[in-house]
Amino acid sequence: MTKVSFSALLEDAETKVKALVTATADDREARRDFNQMLVDLWADCVDWYLDATAVFPEETPDGQLVRAILPHHAPTEGLPDDVK
Repeated sequence: MTKVSFSALLEDAETKVKALVTATADDREARRDFNQMLVDLWADCVDWYLDATAVFPEETPDGQLVRAILPHHAPTEGLPDDVK
């Protein structure tokens, strides 16, 4: 292997490393954005549930349905530690 071919390989490797670092950073940002969207969605669902339970009293059929079929706590299984 000559110095020229080694330099070309080294430059190619550096280019690939930079591309990988950029892709990794983009992936992390996308995951953070997605996780924040999940948190926001859950907050919207909680707000809706609070509104629905205020509109439909517990003793009504609709009120019983809302309270029976919807979860009352945030899911944590499968979520990253920084989101739990």
